[in-house]
Amino acid sequence: MKKLTIPKEFIYPFSFILLALGVSMAIMSQTGLSAISVPSWNLADAIYTAMGRPLPGSPNWWVADIFASQAFAEIIISTGILILFCIVIKKFRPFFLFSYLTSFLFSGFLFLFTKLPAFQYRASEPAIKILLMIGGIICVCLAVCCALHTYFYNSVLNFMQIGLIKHFDIKKGWLVFLLTDATYLIISIFIIRGVKGSWQAVWSPEGGFYYGTIINVVVCGPLIGVLSKVFDKLFITKALLPKWERAFAIDKAKGY
Repeated sequence: MKKLTIPKEFIYPFSFILLALGVSMAIMSQTGLSAISVPSWNLADAIYTAMGRPLPGSPNWWVADIFASQAFAEIIISTGILILFCIVIKKFRPFFLFSYLTSFLFSGFLFLFTKLPAFQYRASEPAIKILLMIGGIICVCLAVCCALHTYFYNSVLNFMQIGLIKHFDIKKGWLVFLLTDATYLIISIFIIRGVKGSWQAVWSPEGGFYYGTIINVVVCGPLIGVLSKVFDKLFITKALLPKWERAFAIDKAKGY
């Protein structure tokens, strides 16, 4: 079967739009967020609590609606991740900041999705919960798969993951995604404990850490690997802007 050639630049928007859609579906499912989304979910809750938890219609509500949103919390966490990545590889290049810009785009779509009436729905029926959870997992994995086939990055975290794979020449890249999820999961547990004030509150859909989170950690790494293989069998990716591709490349031979 002849492979279809698609531009790498065309794939790029799908990487962060699908990611925002996947997180939004996970919120709707109330089965728990992915491990990488739980910290921002609870950081947003911590900020909201620090602001006095203003109610809709109150004078400070619009401020809380922006600065206590998961989207804004994602930007805060992305800043820390980018700094950590630069420390690990002991390098910084201006193009690293593009992944930070992409995090703004992802956060913007996440904010938009969560404000749309259709995404205000919260599932209560088990069958719908499972369907939304599965849909969210597939969207997130497809987003990462897209990011692996373009020279742009769908988030700072994804940039760090791909950067570590290429910088240290890791053959089984899906292990990096699995270990990242596990690390985020551990961090999430302590964030929830700090925000909610008890260990009993850790395992709950309100904190974002629930059975769907565990399924995400177990499934996402291998699923990303499978989807990438299927993608490679069906498509050939080609850069329309090869100079941009070289400029954005993470290459160990270049020292980063």
